[in-house]
Amino acid sequence: MSLSLGEKIRELRIKHSLTLKDLSSMTGLSISFISRVENGKAELSLTQLKSIATALDVPAVMLFADDLDAEVKLVRPKDRRRFYYEDGRYPQPVIEEFLLGGRRFDLEVVCITLPPGTDSGKLNSHEGSEFTYVLRGKVTFLFGDREYAMEEGDVIGYPATIPHGWKNAGDGEAAVLLGTTPPTF
Repeated sequence: MSLSLGEKIRELRIKHSLTLKDLSSMTGLSISFISRVENGKAELSLTQLKSIATALDVPAVMLFADDLDAEVKLVRPKDRRRFYYEDGRYPQPVIEEFLLGGRRFDLEVVCITLPPGTDSGKLNSHEGSEFTYVLRGKVTFLFGDREYAMEEGDVIGYPATIPHGWKNAGDGEAAVLLGTTPPTF
């Protein structure tokens, strides 16, 4: 039987001998919110999920479905994990949709939908390599102190150790396909 996200969080919290209060202190999330998540009555943002995974000392992907060890993985649209970033700067959220990942894959693939005017915020760096492919719209890719104007069909590859990010440079919605190795989620 497959455990829900909340059930996995509870299982790992108990395995690490952590109380709700301990996990709350480690993540900055309220005890009542964590309890609601564990009982399937509240959803996590991507930032909250990563915070809990860090506190539980596991990669965030480990909190999901039990099929992480599948040799061949088919992910249908209805089964994809979607996370919404709402930081108050923009009227619409940025949506990250995880297409592929797991313990047997050295690659993480994410589709990111970018409402007009949005950006990634602070530039990010981590181990590994990435590519960004523009599915639609106009995106400015930020790489160190350089900027690259990209349009539908353009792709850029780069070492992820150099700070990088993006901004939607067009008047309409944009979407990119991001591939990362090794997975960071």
